[in-house]
Amino acid sequence: MNHRKFEMLEKLAKEEMEDRYSWKDAQRWADWKAEPTWDRNGLEMIAEEAIRFFQYETGVNLPYNLSVHGPYVSFPHKKKQREGRDEMVSEVARFCGWIRTAVQFPMLVKLVKKTTSSNGVNSPYTTTDLWAVTRHWQSPGAASRFLGKVRWRANQILRPYGLSVSWKALGEILEKDSHHRVGKAAHKAAGETVRQFLSYPVRVDWEGTSAREVLIRARGLQDFIVVPKAVQGWAAERVGAGEFSCLREAVASADQLVPDETDGVRLLLDPETEETKLGISTTAGWLENGDFHWLIRAGERTFHAPNYWGGRKVAVKNAITAWHQRARLERKEEKLLQKLHPENSCLLVYVQDSYAAGNCRPGTESFASSHGFARRPFVGAHELIPFIGNEFVKRTLQVAVERSAT
Repeated sequence: MNHRKFEMLEKLAKEEMEDRYSWKDAQRWADWKAEPTWDRNGLEMIAEEAIRFFQYETGVNLPYNLSVHGPYVSFPHKKKQREGRDEMVSEVARFCGWIRTAVQFPMLVKLVKKTTSSNGVNSPYTTTDLWAVTRHWQSPGAASRFLGKVRWRANQILRPYGLSVSWKALGEILEKDSHHRVGKAAHKAAGETVRQFLSYPVRVDWEGTSAREVLIRARGLQDFIVVPKAVQGWAAERVGAGEFSCLREAVASADQLVPDETDGVRLLLDPETEETKLGISTTAGWLENGDFHWLIRAGERTFHAPNYWGGRKVAVKNAITAWHQRARLERKEEKLLQKLHPENSCLLVYVQDSYAAGNCRPGTESFASSHGFARRPFVGAHELIPFIGNEFVKRTLQVAVERSAT
Protein backbone atom coordinates (compact mmCIF):
# COMPACT_ATOMS: atom_id res chain seq x y z
CA MET A 1 0.00 0.00 0.00
CA ASN A 2 1.47 3.33 -1.07
CA HIS A 3 1.69 6.28 1.21
CA ARG A 4 -1.09 8.27 -0.44
CA LYS A 5 -3.65 5.46 -0.18
CA PHE A 6 -2.76 4.99 3.51
CA GLU A 7 -3.43 8.66 4.27
CA MET A 8 -6.81 8.45 2.53
CA LEU A 9 -7.91 5.43 4.58
CA GLU A 10 -6.70 7.07 7.79
CA LYS A 11 -8.73 10.17 7.02
CA LEU A 12 -11.89 8.14 6.42
CA ALA A 13 -11.39 6.24 9.67
CA LYS A 14 -11.07 9.48 11.64
CA GLU A 15 -14.20 10.94 10.06
CA GLU A 16 -16.17 7.80 10.91
CA MET A 17 -14.91 7.88 14.50
CA GLU A 18 -15.80 11.54 14.89
CA ASP A 19 -19.30 10.93 13.54
CA ARG A 20 -19.76 8.02 15.92
CA TYR A 21 -18.65 9.93 19.03
CA SER A 22 -20.58 13.06 18.11
CA TRP A 23 -23.72 10.95 17.72
CA LYS A 24 -23.19 9.38 21.15
CA ASP A 25 -22.64 12.77 22.75
CA ALA A 26 -25.79 14.11 21.16
CA GLN A 27 -27.76 11.11 22.41
CA ARG A 28 -26.35 11.49 25.91
CA TRP A 29 -27.25 15.19 25.90
CA ALA A 30 -30.79 14.42 24.74
CA ASP A 31 -31.22 11.82 27.51
CA TRP A 32 -29.90 14.30 30.09
CA LYS A 33 -32.24 17.02 28.87
CA ALA A 34 -35.18 14.62 29.08
CA GLU A 35 -34.65 14.04 32.85
CA PRO A 36 -37.05 15.96 35.17
CA THR A 37 -35.53 19.11 36.66
CA TRP A 38 -36.36 21.85 39.15
CA ASP A 39 -35.08 25.36 39.69
CA ARG A 40 -35.13 27.65 42.69
CA ASN A 41 -36.92 30.53 40.98
CA GLY A 42 -39.90 28.37 40.07
CA LEU A 43 -40.32 26.96 43.58
CA GLU A 44 -40.00 30.42 45.11
CA MET A 45 -42.80 31.69 42.86
CA ILE A 46 -45.06 28.82 43.93
CA ALA A 47 -44.36 29.49 47.64
CA GLU A 48 -44.90 33.22 47.15
CA GLU A 49 -48.32 32.60 45.64
CA ALA A 50 -49.39 30.56 48.70
CA ILE A 51 -48.07 33.27 51.05
CA ARG A 52 -50.05 35.97 49.21
CA PHE A 53 -53.19 33.82 49.51
CA PHE A 54 -52.70 33.49 53.31
CA GLN A 55 -52.15 37.22 53.71
CA TYR A 56 -55.20 38.11 51.62
CA GLU A 57 -57.50 35.73 53.49
CA THR A 58 -56.33 36.55 57.04
CA GLY A 59 -54.93 40.09 56.88
CA VAL A 60 -51.78 38.83 58.64
CA ASN A 61 -48.51 39.88 57.00
CA LEU A 62 -45.93 37.11 56.89
CA PRO A 63 -42.14 37.77 56.75
CA TYR A 64 -41.36 39.48 53.45
CA ASN A 65 -38.56 36.99 52.70
CA LEU A 66 -40.34 33.82 53.86
CA SER A 67 -40.42 32.37 50.33
CA VAL A 68 -36.64 32.86 50.01
CA HIS A 69 -35.81 30.83 53.12
CA GLY A 70 -37.21 27.53 51.90
CA PRO A 71 -35.31 24.24 51.63
CA TYR A 72 -33.70 25.55 48.43
CA VAL A 73 -32.08 28.56 50.10
CA SER A 74 -28.53 27.28 49.50
CA PHE A 75 -29.06 26.61 45.78
CA PRO A 76 -28.23 29.17 43.06
CA HIS A 77 -30.86 31.05 41.07
CA LYS A 78 -31.57 30.46 37.36
CA LYS A 79 -29.93 27.06 37.23
CA LYS A 80 -31.62 23.75 36.48
CA GLN A 81 -31.21 21.14 39.22
CA ARG A 82 -31.81 17.39 39.05
CA GLU A 83 -30.65 15.95 42.36
CA GLY A 84 -33.28 15.69 45.08
CA ARG A 85 -36.06 16.89 42.81
CA ASP A 86 -38.83 14.75 44.32
CA GLU A 87 -37.96 15.65 47.92
CA MET A 88 -37.59 19.35 47.17
CA VAL A 89 -40.80 19.69 45.18
CA SER A 90 -42.69 17.59 47.75
CA GLU A 91 -41.60 19.81 50.66
CA VAL A 92 -42.54 23.02 48.85
CA ALA A 93 -45.90 21.56 47.81
CA ARG A 94 -46.57 20.52 51.43
CA PHE A 95 -45.71 24.03 52.64
CA CYS A 96 -48.01 25.67 50.10
CA GLY A 97 -50.92 23.36 50.83
CA TRP A 98 -50.40 23.77 54.58
CA ILE A 99 -50.35 27.57 54.40
CA ARG A 100 -53.44 27.70 52.21
CA THR A 101 -55.39 25.37 54.51
CA ALA A 102 -54.24 27.05 57.73
CA VAL A 103 -56.54 30.02 57.05
CA GLN A 104 -59.43 27.80 58.17
CA PHE A 105 -58.04 27.41 61.72
CA PRO A 106 -58.16 30.57 63.90
CA MET A 107 -55.71 29.08 66.42
CA LEU A 108 -53.00 28.74 63.77
CA VAL A 109 -53.73 32.18 62.34
CA LYS A 110 -53.34 33.74 65.79
CA LEU A 111 -50.08 31.84 66.37
CA VAL A 112 -48.68 33.13 63.08
CA LYS A 113 -49.79 36.67 63.91
CA LYS A 114 -48.17 36.59 67.37
CA THR A 115 -44.87 34.95 66.40
CA THR A 116 -43.98 36.35 62.96
CA SER A 117 -43.18 39.80 61.64
CA SER A 118 -43.22 41.34 58.19
CA ASN A 119 -39.70 42.63 58.97
CA GLY A 120 -38.30 39.28 57.86
CA VAL A 121 -37.37 35.75 58.88
CA ASN A 122 -34.31 36.95 60.83
CA SER A 123 -36.20 39.65 62.71
CA PRO A 124 -36.19 39.25 66.52
CA TYR A 125 -39.98 39.46 66.33
CA THR A 126 -40.14 36.36 64.13
CA THR A 127 -39.80 33.44 66.52
CA THR A 128 -41.59 30.64 64.66
CA ASP A 129 -40.12 28.91 61.61
CA LEU A 130 -43.15 28.08 59.47
CA TRP A 131 -41.11 25.84 57.17
CA ALA A 132 -40.13 23.72 60.20
CA VAL A 133 -43.75 23.61 61.39
CA THR A 134 -44.97 22.29 58.03
CA ARG A 135 -42.27 19.62 58.05
CA HIS A 136 -43.37 18.32 61.47
CA TRP A 137 -47.12 18.55 60.89
CA GLN A 138 -48.65 17.04 57.78
CA SER A 139 -52.12 18.35 58.68
CA PRO A 140 -52.93 21.92 59.82
CA GLY A 141 -56.05 20.57 61.52
CA ALA A 142 -54.02 18.17 63.66
CA ALA A 143 -51.60 20.97 64.52
CA SER A 144 -54.46 23.27 65.54
CA ARG A 145 -56.09 20.65 67.78
CA PHE A 146 -52.78 19.77 69.39
CA LEU A 147 -52.00 23.46 69.93
CA GLY A 148 -55.34 24.03 71.67
CA LYS A 149 -54.83 21.10 74.03
CA VAL A 150 -51.26 22.13 74.88
CA ARG A 151 -52.31 25.73 75.49
CA TRP A 152 -55.09 24.70 77.88
CA ARG A 153 -52.88 22.29 79.80
CA ALA A 154 -49.95 24.74 80.01
CA ASN A 155 -52.24 27.46 81.41
CA GLN A 156 -53.36 25.04 84.12
CA ILE A 157 -49.73 24.41 85.05
CA LEU A 158 -48.94 28.15 85.09
CA ARG A 159 -51.97 29.21 87.13
CA PRO A 160 -50.08 29.13 90.51
CA TYR A 161 -47.39 31.33 88.94
CA GLY A 162 -49.87 33.97 87.78
CA LEU A 163 -48.86 33.56 84.12
CA SER A 164 -50.38 32.46 80.83
CA VAL A 165 -48.45 30.44 78.30
CA SER A 166 -46.69 32.57 75.70
CA TRP A 167 -47.29 32.21 71.98
CA LYS A 168 -43.55 32.15 71.44
CA ALA A 169 -43.29 29.02 73.60
CA LEU A 170 -46.21 27.40 71.73
CA GLY A 171 -44.52 28.14 68.40
CA GLU A 172 -41.32 26.48 69.57
CA ILE A 173 -43.33 23.41 70.56
CA LEU A 174 -44.87 23.13 67.08
CA GLU A 175 -41.41 23.47 65.53
CA LYS A 176 -39.69 20.77 67.58
CA ASP A 177 -42.22 18.44 69.20
CA SER A 178 -42.78 15.58 66.78
CA HIS A 179 -44.08 13.06 69.40
CA HIS A 180 -47.45 14.84 69.82
CA ARG A 181 -47.60 14.18 73.58
CA VAL A 182 -49.82 16.86 75.08
CA GLY A 183 -48.61 16.58 78.69
CA LYS A 184 -44.92 16.65 77.86
CA ALA A 185 -45.35 19.50 75.39
CA ALA A 186 -47.40 21.50 77.90
CA HIS A 187 -44.67 21.22 80.54
CA LYS A 188 -42.09 22.37 78.01
CA ALA A 189 -44.23 25.33 77.00
CA ALA A 190 -44.89 26.28 80.63
CA GLY A 191 -41.21 26.08 81.54
CA GLU A 192 -40.21 28.14 78.52
CA THR A 193 -42.84 30.76 79.38
CA VAL A 194 -41.41 31.14 82.90
CA ARG A 195 -37.88 31.34 81.47
CA GLN A 196 -38.94 34.08 79.05
CA PHE A 197 -40.75 36.01 81.77
CA LEU A 198 -37.73 36.00 84.08
CA SER A 199 -35.29 36.95 81.31
CA TYR A 200 -36.90 40.37 80.91
CA PRO A 201 -37.05 42.08 84.34
CA VAL A 202 -33.74 40.81 85.76
CA ARG A 203 -32.18 38.87 82.85
CA VAL A 204 -32.15 35.52 84.68
CA ASP A 205 -29.83 33.08 82.95
CA TRP A 206 -31.23 29.58 83.49
CA GLU A 207 -30.24 28.33 80.05
CA GLY A 208 -29.62 24.60 79.85
CA THR A 209 -32.10 23.91 82.65
CA SER A 210 -34.96 21.54 81.89
CA ALA A 211 -38.55 22.80 81.88
CA ARG A 212 -39.33 20.78 85.01
CA GLU A 213 -36.37 22.31 86.88
CA VAL A 214 -37.36 25.82 85.79
CA LEU A 215 -40.88 25.32 87.16
CA ILE A 216 -39.47 24.06 90.47
CA ARG A 217 -37.05 26.98 90.79
CA ALA A 218 -39.77 29.52 89.96
CA ARG A 219 -42.06 28.56 92.84
CA GLY A 220 -43.07 31.71 94.69
CA LEU A 221 -42.99 33.80 91.52
CA GLN A 222 -45.90 36.00 92.62
CA ASP A 223 -43.98 37.02 95.77
CA PHE A 224 -40.81 37.45 93.72
CA ILE A 225 -42.21 40.01 91.25
CA VAL A 226 -43.27 42.50 93.96
CA VAL A 227 -39.84 42.89 95.63
CA PRO A 228 -37.26 45.47 94.38
CA LYS A 229 -35.33 44.52 91.27
CA ALA A 230 -32.06 44.37 93.18
CA VAL A 231 -33.56 41.68 95.39
CA GLN A 232 -34.97 39.94 92.32
CA GLY A 233 -31.55 39.83 90.69
CA TRP A 234 -29.95 38.44 93.86
CA ALA A 235 -32.68 35.84 94.40
CA ALA A 236 -32.55 34.57 90.81
CA GLU A 237 -28.76 34.36 90.88
CA ARG A 238 -28.66 32.48 94.20
CA VAL A 239 -31.36 30.04 93.08
CA GLY A 240 -29.42 29.42 89.87
CA ALA A 241 -26.28 28.78 91.93
CA GLY A 242 -28.12 26.17 94.02
CA GLU A 243 -28.07 28.08 97.31
CA PHE A 244 -31.88 28.03 97.45
CA SER A 245 -34.28 25.53 95.92
CA CYS A 246 -36.80 28.12 94.69
CA LEU A 247 -37.50 31.85 94.52
CA ARG A 248 -39.81 31.72 97.55
CA GLU A 249 -36.97 30.59 99.82
CA ALA A 250 -34.60 33.18 98.39
CA VAL A 251 -37.00 36.10 98.84
CA ALA A 252 -37.65 35.03 102.44
CA SER A 253 -33.88 35.26 103.13
CA ALA A 254 -33.38 38.67 101.49
CA ASP A 255 -32.78 40.35 104.87
CA GLN A 256 -29.17 39.16 104.71
CA LEU A 257 -28.45 41.76 102.00
CA VAL A 258 -26.56 44.90 103.09
CA PRO A 259 -27.01 48.33 101.39
CA ASP A 260 -23.80 49.94 100.18
CA GLU A 261 -23.05 53.30 98.49
CA THR A 262 -19.31 53.13 97.91
CA ASP A 263 -18.25 55.63 95.21
CA GLY A 264 -21.86 56.78 94.96
CA VAL A 265 -23.01 53.43 93.51
CA ARG A 266 -26.05 52.00 95.30
CA LEU A 267 -25.73 48.26 95.71
CA LEU A 268 -27.26 45.52 97.78
CA LEU A 269 -24.27 43.42 98.85
CA ASP A 270 -24.42 39.78 99.87
CA PRO A 271 -21.79 39.34 102.63
CA GLU A 272 -21.98 35.56 102.20
CA THR A 273 -20.31 35.90 98.78
CA GLU A 274 -17.26 37.85 99.96
CA GLU A 275 -13.89 36.27 99.18
CA THR A 276 -10.40 37.64 99.88
CA LYS A 277 -7.29 36.63 97.98
CA LEU A 278 -3.87 38.35 98.09
CA GLY A 279 -5.37 41.30 99.93
CA ILE A 280 -8.12 41.89 97.35
CA SER A 281 -11.70 41.21 98.42
CA THR A 282 -14.61 40.69 96.03
CA THR A 283 -18.27 40.85 97.04
CA ALA A 284 -21.31 40.27 94.86
CA GLY A 285 -23.80 43.12 94.68
CA TRP A 286 -26.91 44.08 92.74
CA LEU A 287 -27.82 47.49 91.35
CA GLU A 288 -31.28 49.02 91.65
CA ASN A 289 -32.13 47.75 88.15
CA GLY A 290 -31.20 44.17 89.10
CA ASP A 291 -27.82 44.02 87.33
CA PHE A 292 -25.13 41.89 88.98
CA HIS A 293 -21.85 43.73 89.80
CA TRP A 294 -18.74 42.98 91.82
CA LEU A 295 -17.40 45.35 94.47
CA ILE A 296 -13.61 44.94 94.60
CA ARG A 297 -11.59 46.39 97.50
CA ALA A 298 -7.86 46.60 98.16
CA GLY A 299 -7.16 48.87 101.12
CA GLU A 300 -8.75 52.23 100.34
CA ARG A 301 -9.08 51.52 96.62
CA THR A 302 -12.41 50.31 95.29
CA PHE A 303 -13.84 49.37 91.92
CA HIS A 304 -17.21 48.20 90.56
CA ALA A 305 -17.16 45.66 87.75
CA PRO A 306 -20.09 44.05 85.89
CA ASN A 307 -20.32 40.28 86.11
CA TYR A 308 -18.69 39.53 82.76
CA TRP A 309 -17.83 36.05 81.54
CA GLY A 310 -15.07 34.85 83.83
CA GLY A 311 -16.68 36.06 87.08
CA ARG A 312 -14.43 37.14 89.94
CA LYS A 313 -11.18 36.57 88.08
CA VAL A 314 -12.02 38.94 85.24
CA ALA A 315 -13.49 41.51 87.64
CA VAL A 316 -10.30 41.58 89.74
CA LYS A 317 -8.18 41.84 86.59
CA ASN A 318 -10.17 44.88 85.42
CA ALA A 319 -9.90 46.47 88.86
CA ILE A 320 -6.11 46.06 88.98
CA THR A 321 -5.79 47.61 85.51
CA ALA A 322 -7.90 50.59 86.63
CA TRP A 323 -5.88 51.03 89.82
CA HIS A 324 -2.61 51.07 87.88
CA GLN A 325 -4.04 53.83 85.68
CA ARG A 326 -5.12 55.79 88.75
CA ALA A 327 -1.64 55.50 90.28
CA ARG A 328 -0.02 56.74 87.05
CA LEU A 329 -2.28 59.78 87.03
CA GLU A 330 -1.62 60.49 90.69
CA ARG A 331 2.11 60.65 90.01
CA LYS A 332 1.52 63.25 87.29
CA GLU A 333 -1.21 65.15 89.12
CA GLU A 334 0.65 68.38 89.91
CA LYS A 335 2.19 68.76 86.45
CA LEU A 336 -1.02 68.11 84.58
CA LEU A 337 -3.29 70.28 86.67
CA GLN A 338 -1.00 73.28 86.10
CA LYS A 339 -2.26 73.24 82.50
CA LEU A 340 -5.88 73.38 83.60
CA HIS A 341 -7.20 76.87 84.28
CA PRO A 342 -10.78 78.04 84.82
CA GLU A 343 -10.63 80.10 81.64
CA ASN A 344 -9.78 76.99 79.60
CA SER A 345 -13.43 76.46 78.67
CA CYS A 346 -12.78 75.00 75.23
CA LEU A 347 -11.59 71.64 76.63
CA LEU A 348 -14.25 68.94 76.29
CA VAL A 349 -14.36 65.98 78.66
CA TYR A 350 -15.93 62.79 77.29
CA VAL A 351 -17.45 59.82 79.10
CA GLN A 352 -14.62 57.68 77.73
CA ASP A 353 -12.15 59.93 79.60
CA SER A 354 -13.69 58.79 82.88
CA TYR A 355 -13.31 55.13 81.92
CA ALA A 356 -9.72 55.73 80.78
CA ALA A 357 -8.99 57.31 84.17
CA GLY A 358 -9.83 54.02 85.88
CA ASN A 359 -13.31 55.01 87.02
CA CYS A 360 -15.93 52.29 86.83
CA ARG A 361 -19.00 52.63 84.63
CA PRO A 362 -21.58 52.50 87.48
CA GLY A 363 -19.68 55.20 89.40
CA THR A 364 -19.46 57.41 86.32
CA GLU A 365 -23.17 57.04 85.60
CA SER A 366 -24.06 57.72 89.25
CA PHE A 367 -22.01 60.95 89.32
CA ALA A 368 -23.43 62.14 85.99
CA SER A 369 -27.06 61.56 86.98
CA SER A 370 -26.67 63.21 90.40
CA HIS A 371 -25.05 66.39 88.92
CA GLY A 372 -27.21 66.88 85.86
CA PHE A 373 -24.81 65.40 83.29
CA ALA A 374 -26.83 62.26 82.51
CA ARG A 375 -27.08 61.23 78.84
CA ARG A 376 -24.54 63.86 77.79
CA PRO A 377 -21.66 62.41 75.73
CA PHE A 378 -19.33 65.20 76.85
CA VAL A 379 -19.17 68.26 79.14
CA GLY A 380 -16.94 71.31 79.26
CA ALA A 381 -13.96 71.17 81.58
CA HIS A 382 -15.17 74.36 83.29
CA GLU A 383 -18.29 72.48 84.40
CA LEU A 384 -16.21 69.89 86.25
CA ILE A 385 -13.66 72.25 87.85
CA PRO A 386 -16.00 72.98 90.83
CA PHE A 387 -15.82 69.25 91.66
CA ILE A 388 -12.04 68.97 91.31
CA GLY A 389 -11.78 68.02 94.97
CA ASN A 390 -13.34 64.69 94.01
CA GLU A 391 -10.47 62.33 93.12
CA PHE A 392 -12.55 60.65 90.41
CA VAL A 393 -13.25 63.98 88.70
CA LYS A 394 -9.61 65.00 89.09
CA ARG A 395 -8.39 61.87 87.33
CA THR A 396 -10.92 62.38 84.53
CA LEU A 397 -9.70 65.95 83.97
CA GLN A 398 -6.12 64.72 83.88
CA VAL A 399 -6.95 62.25 81.14
CA ALA A 400 -8.75 64.97 79.16
CA VAL A 401 -5.71 67.29 79.48
CA GLU A 402 -3.37 64.49 78.33
CA ARG A 403 -5.61 63.73 75.37
CA SER A 404 -5.81 67.38 74.31
CA ALA A 405 -2.02 67.73 74.53
CA THR A 406 -1.35 64.92 72.05
